[in-house]
Amino acid sequence: MESIKAMLNDASNIRLNMKEKTVFDVSGYPHYENVISNLLAFFFDPTEEHRLIDLFLKSLFECYADMTGNRIQLGEFEEIEREYSTEDRKRIDILIKLSNAIVCIENKIYARDYNPFDEYIKEINKIKDNREVIAIILSLNKIEDKKSEDIIFFDITYKDFIDKVKKNKSSYIINANEKWVMILDELLTNIENLGARMDKEWQKFIKNHNETMLNFLEKYRIDNDLKIKLINRIYETLCDKLNNSSYANIKKGLYNTKNRASFRGHFSVYIDIEKDDETLVLEPSVFRDDSAYLSLAIWNRERQKTDWSKIKELFEPKYKDIKQTIYVDWGEYILLEKIDFEKEIQVEYVADKLKSIIDELLFNYK
Repeated sequence: MESIKAMLNDASNIRLNMKEKTVFDVSGYPHYENVISNLLAFFFDPTEEHRLIDLFLKSLFECYADMTGNRIQLGEFEEIEREYSTEDRKRIDILIKLSNAIVCIENKIYARDYNPFDEYIKEINKIKDNREVIAIILSLNKIEDKKSEDIIFFDITYKDFIDKVKKNKSSYIINANEKWVMILDELLTNIENLGARMDKEWQKFIKNHNETMLNFLEKYRIDNDLKIKLINRIYETLCDKLNNSSYANIKKGLYNTKNRASFRGHFSVYIDIEKDDETLVLEPSVFRDDSAYLSLAIWNRERQKTDWSKIKELFEPKYKDIKQTIYVDWGEYILLEKIDFEKEIQVEYVADKLKSIIDELLFNYK
């Protein structure tokens, strides 16, 4: 027990940076180079409807200047092409033509830098005229610059580029399209998430406490299993008590108890009680973030119903600690009672308590 206390004390001093979920994670395409390249081309185009003008170009030019010492002024925008085709049918991810420069961008997320850079450079030399060439590998992880003849593809990391975009963004926001600013923020967060590294302090903590942590997690797993078995026994005992015609229309079941690995939020018994135009749900639950208690809650499947005054009036005489309406992401509920697992919980006692709540809702709630 002392080793677990020491482990938890050490863990309390570590702050992990949790990745924020983006629309790209939800869509299932967080790391697709083509998807990201399409968005990059959109934001690099100063004539597009985002109205962020040259934010991306300016930020890229600043990164280039920091790396090379060559500070080039932004010329007049002419055109931008995605997957610009060379004579040998090789494709440059993004090619931007300015009045004074050709900007060539090769986007690298996870793929290796095996591209035919010699072919790219040969093509650029054919179309550059007297313009300056800015050749960039935009990479998630630092890779080597690529040189051929008189042109170098300089590697700029997404971290450096995104830092510049964020630094410059404030002066562009006023006139920008709000929708595209939101999408830009999602894009930047997504790329930052892709480049996230394991926290070194946390890895050191795991190494130092590996055996204690495994022991702790096994105890936690056993505890969850015991509570799930208890919930199942309560459910079976309750079903026996509701086994007559008065309860024929009640729907009941178990949530998340068959597969312990699915215990991400809570496991519970649910009892649906139909009353006129609404369905009240009595749900004794064990919540992951409050797993020392069995919580007895009531919610409404018609989630637009928000008047809980009658429920409170009905149960306040018996449940002195009844909580006010609790709001969560999926709706709201009334918490009647929290039963402490530190005190021995009798299955028969809880089943009788649940039945009395059901009777109140079924026969006295109007």
